[in-house]
Amino acid sequence: VGQLSKFILQSTDFVRLVGVDPYLGDDGTFPGHFSRDLHPDIAFHQAASIYESFGERAMLLPTTSSEAAGSLANHTVDAVFIDGCHLYSCVKTDFQTWMPKLRNDAEVLVAGHDFSPQWPGVVQAVHEERTGQRDVTI
Repeated sequence: VGQLSKFILQSTDFVRLVGVDPYLGDDGTFPGHFSRDLHPDIAFHQAASIYESFGERAMLLPTTSSEAAGSLANHTVDAVFIDGCHLYSCVKTDFQTWMPKLRNDAEVLVAGHDFSPQWPGVVQAVHEERTGQRDVTI
C-alpha cells in the first residue's frame, strides 16, 4: 500500500504528489485478492504513514476521485495515474473527470495499469480516450 507513491517521492525530489483513494475495501472493482485480504482501515494507515514521511510534498485524500478532482482547478495538473475502480464506467468517468485538470501548456502524463484482458473495461475506456484526442502519454 502506497509503494508506488513512495517510489515516486523518493526518486523525484521536485514532485508534489496527491494520492486519492476512498479506502472502501472489497467492492469487486479491484484486481486480485488484495482488497479482500487487507482491511481498508489498515490500508489507509499504511499509506498515510508513507505520505506523512514526505511532509508537504505528499498529501493523501481518503475520498473519491470525483470529489478530489472537484477541488482542483482545470489545467493545473502535470500527471495523473488512474488506478481506481476497474469497471468501464468508472475508468471512463475518471478520464472525463481528470483530463480537464491536465495542463494544456506543457507535456503531460496520463498513466495507469491493469490494461489487460482481465479488465476489458479498462482496455475499452483507454482505447476510446485515445481516439481523436490530443496527444497524451498513456
